[in-house]
Amino acid sequence: MISILIPVLNGVKHIRECIEGIQNQTYKDYVVNVWDGCSQNGTMEYLLDLKNKWEKIKIISGPDDGPADAINKAFKYSQGDIVTIPLADTYYQHENVFSEVIKIFNQDLDLSLIYGDMRILEEESGKYIRDYPSNISKVWEYPSLHFSTLFLRRKLFSDYRMNIQFYYLNDYFLMLSIYLYK
Repeated sequence: MISILIPVLNGVKHIRECIEGIQNQTYKDYVVNVWDGCSQNGTMEYLLDLKNKWEKIKIISGPDDGPADAINKAFKYSQGDIVTIPLADTYYQHENVFSEVIKIFNQDLDLSLIYGDMRILEEESGKYIRDYPSNISKVWEYPSLHFSTLFLRRKLFSDYRMNIQFYYLNDYFLMLSIYLYK
């Protein structure tokens, strides 16, 4: 099972696309845990309406100390052996992403994480402005590797988690910690 952890705060503008990208996946053994940091713009209303129609989503709302804390709190409610953390403004472009990830993990039981390429969209036009191919050896070069493209084994994420001390750099701290651990 894949646990999908989505931290959100006032993300109603983009979270629909994120959720649709998940719902369109051909692999269906997943649960979505959304941690809402007390949104004030209709995000929570959208999520509660969605929960009434879709059994795969769990919504938890409460104050947090930023994205890292929200992700860690959502993780406490997760159950899957594989964890991924799309942000509310990210989405999966292909319907077979989860199927391909599970296939790769099943082929190599020692594999701890998989990461993918990232494509940046311009907010106003929605057009692609830049592609970033993944390269873990260049993790310090923003954004050569973005944690929204990571799929990790539960134990790996549990061992490292997100460090709330680094408010803006928590994703890089997580990836560097994993990379340096080898």
